[in-house]
Amino acid sequence: MRLVNLSDPGSPKPDERTGNITRWFSAFGRKLKGIKFLDIARAGIVAWAAYFFTSRFIANILLQVHGVSVTYTAFYWLVDGFLLAITLLYAWKPRKLIAQVAMIGVFSYTGYAMTRLFIDQILVLHPAAAVVHGILVGFMALNLGYILGQVFKYLFSPSFRQKLSSLRTDQVISTSIIGAMVIGFLVTWIFFGVANAFPVYFIAFIVVSFVVVITLLSLKHRSKAYKIITAGTIVWLALTCWSYFGFSTPHVIEDPNQAEFSYAFWGSPSGGLYYYHNNDYNETWYGTPELDAELTMFSNLNATFYNTINIDRLGNASTEYYNNLTNIELTLEEWESYGLNFIFDITPLNNETGEPRGDYVSYYYLEQMNDTINVLMDWLEPLNLTNFRGISFDVEGPKYGDNQPISEAQYRRALVSYGGILSEFKSRFPDSSIHLIQMEGILFDFFDGDHDLDIGQRTVSTELEWDWYGFMTYHVNPSPSASSYRYAYYMDVGIEQFGMQFQPWVGWWYDADSIDQPGVYDQSLEHVKIAKSRGVREVVLAPVRNFIGQDHNHTKIMARLGDLLDIKNGFETFTIPIHHDMRLLQDWDLYWEKIVPNYLITNNNVLKDLLIGTPGGWFAWIQLAVVSGPVVILLWIYDRKHA
Repeated sequence: MRLVNLSDPGSPKPDERTGNITRWFSAFGRKLKGIKFLDIARAGIVAWAAYFFTSRFIANILLQVHGVSVTYTAFYWLVDGFLLAITLLYAWKPRKLIAQVAMIGVFSYTGYAMTRLFIDQILVLHPAAAVVHGILVGFMALNLGYILGQVFKYLFSPSFRQKLSSLRTDQVISTSIIGAMVIGFLVTWIFFGVANAFPVYFIAFIVVSFVVVITLLSLKHRSKAYKIITAGTIVWLALTCWSYFGFSTPHVIEDPNQAEFSYAFWGSPSGGLYYYHNNDYNETWYGTPELDAELTMFSNLNATFYNTINIDRLGNASTEYYNNLTNIELTLEEWESYGLNFIFDITPLNNETGEPRGDYVSYYYLEQMNDTINVLMDWLEPLNLTNFRGISFDVEGPKYGDNQPISEAQYRRALVSYGGILSEFKSRFPDSSIHLIQMEGILFDFFDGDHDLDIGQRTVSTELEWDWYGFMTYHVNPSPSASSYRYAYYMDVGIEQFGMQFQPWVGWWYDADSIDQPGVYDQSLEHVKIAKSRGVREVVLAPVRNFIGQDHNHTKIMARLGDLLDIKNGFETFTIPIHHDMRLLQDWDLYWEKIVPNYLITNNNVLKDLLIGTPGGWFAWIQLAVVSGPVVILLWIYDRKHA
């Protein structure tokens, strides 16, 4: 078909141009009739690979653009790059046995990863993406079934039996070594429990191991393809193992010695929130020399204490000590004398379970939240306490009941409602501040320019205006899944978005004695130092009852608060490794138990943010392009070959 020049009198007329286009499509249609089913499947494989790996590569790129070290993301680049290379090899040579066997492993992993993304957030907020995702999972499952059929058909063929009967000694030895390694891995995996806990993994691993060993037996060991595959795999394994430990690159942590640095704590000093801790109002820990010394130490830390409050406690006229506001006022006045600040965390009551239960903040309970803040303001305003720092929202989504569905409309209503009551609070308490306490995953809810992770979590947070943006970056663990570099890059992402309004949290110590487990206390202090090294103004430790202990051990309390004071005054420079799984070095049993495919994702929150996406957003267009692009290109190549 030639181009038409409308200014040329000899150019074809409109009817003739239409005829040319019609004839071209007609001719192309006849060519398409000759396309083999295998060619269509190959184009589909390339489109599927583009869909699956693009989101993962973009997640890596986004993290690197936002400051994450390439020595951390390199591990994921190598893993995904290797899987993509196998996929393209299969699309190029779909009849090659080695490519088919390799794709069994690729499809086993990617199938697990893709089915984990059938979550409420995607189904509700981006149903079109969920449909596409489901179609591609089905396509992958069909291909996996086809490949397994081809492999097992070969295993029972006369040609395979003939190859087995003519094996050379070197083939038997090399294959036996590889088989022993595979069996050793399998036995270790079973011994440490993961295969027993998840039988489907065990079955899948048996199948994959069997076909890999059989395939190695059937290859010609001196063939060019075998040498290339072997050399490439060895190089890839070496690089991947090296990148697993960050290419041996340490991350330096230095104290910036910022002028303003303080601590906040979830909870109260060992004296508690209630001045008297019995209904006869004659027992208190306040006023003792030990508690006076403790409060003085907290004062040296410029400490603030978060405590929850709800409409029931504010409006209950009960004489029980924990519902007596005067009993709380005495404590707040005691703290004021030491210069210790307090924040009240506003929580709703959930009535769905038949009795009121304290819940987390979501975009439901709007009227109750507003009422609670109004009653709180009416209570505190006449007290004129100079140490009232402000209020906070512990934004985690509803904990109880099933009547709080994901709803963007409800999110919008909550924006207006919470925005109004927070503005009223600021007008009545202009010297106080409002504090966000949010799940750490929402730190990554900005890569695609919307708030879909927030909406999917049934919360309202970063779109509101806060004085402090706190995130529960709880990475302390008796057996951490990664080195503290992971905590460091979470700090960097938070500061990039919120600057010095970012407020990291350290903890959570679930049991009273968990902080006393080997390495946990030192790890907690290391996270405080990492947060301080980023220049933040304040770090929150939660919960304080487990940090200082619940046994009123004065010596331990003073020692631990002293450690925090030493960090506040300055700490020495140190380095942390960039490891992807510290359990490999510190908890061998748990390392083997936790070998599951979802560990091979750079950051689940970034990936989820991209895949939930806003319909019509930039990532949706990229998905459309990467899925349709390979098909269009292959059709163009086919047309050129058959011109």
